[in-house]
Amino acid sequence: MYDEANIFNSLLEKINITYTQPRINVAKSSFNRIQIDEILDASIKVDDLEIFSSLSKPFLDESDCIQLFLIETDDASKIVDYKHLNERITEIKKDYEYDEEVRLKIRKIQNLDLPLEGKPVIEYCLENNFVELIIQLTDYIDISDLQYLENKIRIVGPIKQNINSSIFSFSSENNKIDNEYINFIQTQRAYHKSISYIPSIVSMSGSITSEILRKCMINALTNIFDNRNQTSFLIIKQAVKELNINSLTGNLGSCYEFISRINMFIFSESSSYREKLRIVRNKIYDCIDEEEFNNCNYDERFWEKLLKISISEYDLYVDEKVTKFIAEKKEIIKEQFSMSKEISNQISETKKSLMNNIVSVIGIFLSKFIFEAISRNDESFSNFSYFVALMFSVYLLVMYFVSGEFKSYQTYVNRVEIMNTYYPKLYLTEDNIISDLEKKISNPEIKKLKYVNIISGCCYAFFVILFLQKIGFFDFFVLTFFTPDS
Repeated sequence: MYDEANIFNSLLEKINITYTQPRINVAKSSFNRIQIDEILDASIKVDDLEIFSSLSKPFLDESDCIQLFLIETDDASKIVDYKHLNERITEIKKDYEYDEEVRLKIRKIQNLDLPLEGKPVIEYCLENNFVELIIQLTDYIDISDLQYLENKIRIVGPIKQNINSSIFSFSSENNKIDNEYINFIQTQRAYHKSISYIPSIVSMSGSITSEILRKCMINALTNIFDNRNQTSFLIIKQAVKELNINSLTGNLGSCYEFISRINMFIFSESSSYREKLRIVRNKIYDCIDEEEFNNCNYDERFWEKLLKISISEYDLYVDEKVTKFIAEKKEIIKEQFSMSKEISNQISETKKSLMNNIVSVIGIFLSKFIFEAISRNDESFSNFSYFVALMFSVYLLVMYFVSGEFKSYQTYVNRVEIMNTYYPKLYLTEDNIISDLEKKISNPEIKKLKYVNIISGCCYAFFVILFLQKIGFFDFFVLTFFTPDS
């Protein structure tokens, strides 16, 4: 704690002053800044002003967060420096007797930028202000203000506090926020809640009153239930069931500890908190009707039992999910290999069909019928033979497109896309098995089929072009459209 903050305690120890209850105020001075004012209103005898002056000199010369006021307490009467203080004391001595009292006000201001980052420190100077400081901090700082924070908020004061906290630190040790609480902050930052909703924000101690702990416990329960009104927590399923706030019994510290642990069980992992929350709510809904709890017996034993049952239920849920995952994994592997076999068969059939068609075309072209036409040197007879071969080639090309053979590979591409859509459970692990199977099994076969389809189309087109050339189509085309009239 900086020496300047001890001005409050130095004055109380060394000067005979009469003071009203000191106060501390926390407020958001703007959207992205929080201001903490610690104020001491007191009365001091004129005879003690010289001592007050000597004690105040270091702070007036070096500090910009300590403000002093004498008699008037508005900003216009603020003491701006040590010289100004002595001038004011001289004026007061002229107007007042040495044993008279004048009003004194000391104000310490701290400003923190939001959202908090780095290693934030908040100071308080008077022990009596500690509880009020914690109450107001839990009210005015939002969970979203901690979204970038990795270190706990250090609370520094005149007395060392023996308090455990998930967010606050009261010593120079253990200043890192645990990962599970960081995960909680990340899952809850969008809901505009104060940090009093964070589990284990404070622990029971001599300084932390039951009112603070109960308030934090109720807010922690609000995270679990569907809704809350002035008197009850609400669970909404087939019907709306209520748990009356006044029915919360048992040891407050133990209850808050188990409720905090339930919160951490639910929200410590952002990937699974929805499932866990649903399980916990279902168990609470069922327990509200149980005879054991109809006598308002919602003490630490209830919350401990709820925690154990919820963990057990979630373990069963995970086991079932893993079993289903393994079954789906086997199914998708089987389907991928089956599809790969289908593609291989399709490739073989396409190749076989292509070879048969090529043989047929060559057979027509090299048949005795054509050889006789060529040997007779009969042009019309030869053209007729080529025309027959052309018609057969055109037939093959047309059927290639009409039958869909040119894009038969697309059927298997679509099946792979459907697998990605209808097997989302296979994304439970970091390894995407669908992607691996696609790359190693189905994609290579699909590419082969695509190439065979393209080659088939090219062969059919080649024969059509060949026989068009043989019957003189291209010569006729050039003469008709590109040769000028004589």
